[in-house]
Order: sequence, then C-alpha cells, then structure tokens
Amino acid sequence: MGVKYRAILTLTVLTLALMVPLTAHGAEKTLAGTLVGVTTVMGGPQYSRDMMLAHATFEPDFVLLVKPPQEHYMLANLPRDIKVRFVGEEVRVTGEVNPQNTAIKVSKLEVKQGDTYTVAWTAQMQWKAYEERQKFPFKASGSD
Repeated sequence: MGVKYRAILTLTVLTLALMVPLTAHGAEKTLAGTLVGVTTVMGGPQYSRDMMLAHATFEPDFVLLVKPPQEHYMLANLPRDIKVRFVGEEVRVTGEVNPQNTAIKVSKLEVKQGDTYTVAWTAQMQWKAYEERQKFPFKASGSD
C-alpha cells in the first residue's frame, strides 16, 4: 500500500470519526458479525485471521462487518486495543446505533466461543479498570 493511499485513507477515517457524535440517539440494538479492518470494507485486500493479526498494526481502525446484508458499523467508543484483540473473531455488539450514520456507541462486546457468546468488554468494565488503575498511580524508577 502506497504512502499516498495510506494518507488518503487515514484522512478519510479521521474525517468520519469527527463526524460521529459521542452520543448517539438511536435505539439500542444487538448486531452480530466479524471485526475487520476498515480497509477491508473499503475495497482493500481480504485476509485470513492470521494475516489480519499481522496487518492489524497498519489498520487505521476496525469495524463490525455484518453479513448479510454486507453492512459495516464504526465502533465509536470501543478502545483500539479491544478491537485489535478480537480482529477476525465472530462477535456480538450491543449499543446505540446512530440513525444518521453507521456508528454504534458500544455498551457491550461479546465474543463467540463455540456455540455461545462470552462478554469481553462493557463500558462498566472499562470504567472499573480505570478506577482500579487510579488507586495505584505509576511511579517512575528511582523516585520516592
């Protein structure tokens, strides 16, 4: 992928992200699909799960791909590390769908394991992890 193409793709994704409001006013829905790189849905190469993991570093963002009818949804508030962890996996996302675009304010992410789904992330889990981290602030080596 050329530098020019990556720059255009990055600017496009950033522009879309700025257009996504932080609060969606749609009804809460649950959608099942696969987490894929945004370049995949923009006509880029299709990778196997193993290759997707290798290329995850170069992806500007990840989306939920729902088939059929081949729709994709931006996951507005889901942290990048969570998206990368489950790229290529079958997932179920619950959240508010913005009726003006294809963005979801995610409240819960579940990952398919066998025949069942297991909760992998919720906004409450994220907040609890943040609060726990605040109890033990980072100290630089050698400082007292």
